Amino acid sequence: MGGVYAEDEMDIAGAFLTNREDFKDMVTKSDGFMQFLSDNQQIFDNIYQTGLGFRNEIGIEEKRLRKPVETKPSQIWKGAGSQ
Repeated sequence: MGGVYAEDEMDIAGAFLTNREDFKDMVTKSDGFMQFLSDNQQIFDNIYQTGLGFRNEIGIEEKRLRKPVETKPSQIWKGAGSQ
């Protein structure tokens, strides 16, 4: 029986969005422990900073001036102490 640790559900959602194949593989094959890091949330900041697509979006000019942070593949660990 496996276990999951995440400080926030967005850690898990971000891991899925940035690295779907590895995520699916880990979830379906793992009976160990999985830990999701908060780095996985960066994808949501990048989406916000590029604009959400609303007409007359508030602050869109300022959002678009910010440079998005590079999103790395998600960090997921499986098993006790293994990487």
